[in-house]
Amino acid sequence: MTVLAELALNQRLTGRHSSKDVRHLEFLFDGYAQLWQPGDGVSFQPQNPPQVVSAMLDALGASGEESLIGPSGALRPLREILLCEVELTQIHRPLLVALHELNHDSRLISLLEDQSGQALAHFLASHQVLDLVHQHRGLLDAQGWLARLRPLGRRTYSLASSPLAHPGELHLLVARVEEDHGRGTRLGAASNRLATLAEGSTLELRLERNANFHLPADDVPLIMIGPGTGVAPFRGYVAERMARGATGRSWLFLGERTQREDFLYQVEWQKALAQGGLSRLSLAFSRDGASKRYVQHRILEQAGDFYAWLEEGAAIHVCGDASRMAKDVHAAILEAIRLGTGKDEDHAREYLQNLQREGRYRRDVY
Repeated sequence: MTVLAELALNQRLTGRHSSKDVRHLEFLFDGYAQLWQPGDGVSFQPQNPPQVVSAMLDALGASGEESLIGPSGALRPLREILLCEVELTQIHRPLLVALHELNHDSRLISLLEDQSGQALAHFLASHQVLDLVHQHRGLLDAQGWLARLRPLGRRTYSLASSPLAHPGELHLLVARVEEDHGRGTRLGAASNRLATLAEGSTLELRLERNANFHLPADDVPLIMIGPGTGVAPFRGYVAERMARGATGRSWLFLGERTQREDFLYQVEWQKALAQGGLSRLSLAFSRDGASKRYVQHRILEQAGDFYAWLEEGAAIHVCGDASRMAKDVHAAILEAIRLGTGKDEDHAREYLQNLQREGRYRRDVY
């Protein structure tokens, strides 16, 4: 289901001295509340930031008015193709393979032959197409690059709202990607389009069902683990359960960099605690202490209580970064179970696999 939604609020949640720009967006739309639940998401078609497009044109030595063929197959100005049709802020392995086949670059060989995959993953995460154009200047003309770039795909964000608590609204939590890797500022296509969207603007959003990440029954205890913007669906969870008068206890593990600048939805969590919509809140602010502390450390510090909740029938939902957080949290949960049962790792692994089979351990990681 696609809806045309109007942006009513674009509010920065992080403080002025934060290293991150995280936004709370509220879109208005007509009806369809019955078609989605907390845990679902919305997707939209991004555009590449104009600054990125201009930098690409400079690197290609092009004006942008040249008529070329993009993924759509239509002949149109290069600037429009770079803006709307091709991925510029994300690169992928097939593009590196194509470049290697053209010039047998030793740097690419080492990345592509890395057995661990860690070097390649780091390269893909820290580079954009512009970096490759600079590194392989003159290897391809503009049409050659267009032929090897992926079409610009839709981006999906978890909803941070509840159809019961926020009727006629769709809320998003967006961390603006704006990083300097030593080669100039690199911007994210989706996050920058959303973060810079003016209030009163409209955007076409498509509701994306995520049935595997819906709330359990109202009487089931729920453990929610959502570092950073991974907390978005859990804001919807808590609001929905409060609106329904759910009786199941809830425990939220929330992680960010600093309490002063990055405590997302602080007032709302405190209000939910006071009103009984949230039973327990465990915080991990990684930059506030002498050593970095993350949500997985909080799980282990409270391993006994964590395991007790599981024995009482609690479900675990995890949302956020797949590359490191999800693995570290998974390991911490296993260790909490091992400590709780007093048995070995194999038993803890089997215990957690049983939770997965029962639908009590669910993850939405990206």
